[in-house]
This record gives sequence, C-alpha cells and structure tokens, in this order.
Amino acid sequence: MEITAFFDWTYLATYAGAMVATGLITQLLKGTADKYIGMPTQFLAYIVAVVILLLATFFTGALTLSSAVLTLLNGAIVAAATSGAISGVQRLTK
Repeated sequence: MEITAFFDWTYLATYAGAMVATGLITQLLKGTADKYIGMPTQFLAYIVAVVILLLATFFTGALTLSSAVLTLLNGAIVAAATSGAISGVQRLTK
C-alpha cells in the first residue's frame, strides 16, 4: 500500500493494516464504550480487530470456515499488539 492511498480490503487483511485500523477505531470508540457499556479497552480492541479481519477476509474473497476460525486467533494477536502500542505511546507522552 502506498502512503498516498487510503485503506483497501487487501491492506486491512494484513497484520499491519489490521493493527493500524484497530488502533484508530479503538481510540475513537473507547470513551463511549467505557462510559456507556463499561467495556475494557482491550476487549473493545479485540472485537474491533475481529470485525476488521472478518470483513477484510470476506471482501477479498478468502472467507472460509477455516479462515473465520483463524480470525479469532489473529484478532487476539492484533488487539494485543495494538493495546501494547497505544500504552507505549501514552507512557511516552506523559
């Protein structure tokens, strides 16, 4: 993906693309999710990651039962990396 381009489904299906999108969406939603639902940010990041990966896999034509199950594991990996990256940035800016 070129830096001059927006997201596309192929890029979102990658680890880097899913991590960037998960971080952005989680940051946008975490205040609302915590205030109204009481959902921990890490769980929100997991849900966002799984949804992004499922949609990206679907729209790239690669969604099968096997890939859907792997998306649950990959979502945990993406969410953990995203939460760690966000925590690291927050520590640096304090």
